[in-house]
Amino acid sequence: MAKRGRPKKVEKIESLPSKINAYFKSEKGENKPTKAGLALALGYADKVSLKNAIDRNDEFSTPIKKAILRIEEKHESRMYDKNCTGSIFWLKNAGWTDVQEHNVRVEDIGKPLSIAEMKHRIKEAEKVGTGIDKKSIEGNGDNSDS
Repeated sequence: MAKRGRPKKVEKIESLPSKINAYFKSEKGENKPTKAGLALALGYADKVSLKNAIDRNDEFSTPIKKAILRIEEKHESRMYDKNCTGSIFWLKNAGWTDVQEHNVRVEDIGKPLSIAEMKHRIKEAEKVGTGIDKKSIEGNGDNSDS
């Protein structure tokens, strides 16, 4: 039975690592590697074709996955620079996420707090510098809500 579909852009697995290495040694790949640049260097017309090559999970996909990991590593190493906003954006689009921890005690949910407990929590929050405005919590003196 004849093979169906378009032929692969890279026919021989032996040529793939040399094309990838040539891209990373080029001026563009050395300083600012991109998935689009990698796709072009490998002969693909777009990033979707590159993704399809990865998704085939054949012998061609592993070197491409490693090349994309090299691009990711470049962005990860830029996290120590002052201007790392672009790398943060790239990494988030690559699946990275921001993690924030919130400590919530289940027993306190829905339980009304006494004024003394509120003041105590405000003092504790001020110690750690959370930016809670004491006046907005205690009220401004008028009792127009009640």
